[in-house]
Amino acid sequence: MRRWIFFTFLLLCGLNCFSIEKEEYLYLTSPDDSLSGNLITLSTTYIDENPQRATLYNAQAINQTNKLNFKAYYLLQNSIIYNFYYSNKSDSALKNILKAQEIYKEINQIDNVILCDIIKGAIFEKIGDSKRALNEYKNAHETSKKINLYEIALISQLAKFDLSKNSVVKLPFIEFLTLIQQIEDPSFKGYAFLMINKRRNALTNIAPSTDFLDSAQNIYANAGLYIQEIDVIIQKARLYEQLNNVEKVI
Repeated sequence: MRRWIFFTFLLLCGLNCFSIEKEEYLYLTSPDDSLSGNLITLSTTYIDENPQRATLYNAQAINQTNKLNFKAYYLLQNSIIYNFYYSNKSDSALKNILKAQEIYKEINQIDNVILCDIIKGAIFEKIGDSKRALNEYKNAHETSKKINLYEIALISQLAKFDLSKNSVVKLPFIEFLTLIQQIEDPSFKGYAFLMINKRRNALTNIAPSTDFLDSAQNIYANAGLYIQEIDVIIQKARLYEQLNNVEKVI
């Protein structure tokens, strides 16, 4: 059941955009159900309906909890909301992510420390500081690869690629696939193929393909993640429909 609400939301919205978006960041930063304990998380739908209410809830939760990992999560989520749902709250986004990162350093959650660097990069990218954004993405990628955090390494590499989307850059399939193959969590591994698929099919110089969707479906099926598997089947049907392949839609 981990993260499936965010996953379903993404597929319903369609995976046709060409950058790491708010829904992806909310998914990627959602806590593992087995580790989150009594942490109450807000759904993407709730945040979409009223971002201000969501940030107020998180702020209240920060003040009420004594658990540092909970405080850090709420700060991190508020940073994402401020950055992606508002046009003029980059300062608030940066302030929240820096506070979250300090807590993660204090409790020695290195993966989340590096993830905060990626979100800082997204904030810099939002305000037009591509150089600082690229530095954050590069540092996150290099650090995560050194300590075998392949999920974070993949996210940072995707962010680097997305930042260069306006220039002539080829999608580094081999590098992405090498990182994905080293990811153990089947839920994230399948989702990684979906993120690569979104970017591949957004390119205009190659024909759309279901190859990465097939890979994601197989991973979910083998892991018994049937909700995710069904959602991928639906996404494949939509793509076949776009390609006028009626037999495969059926």
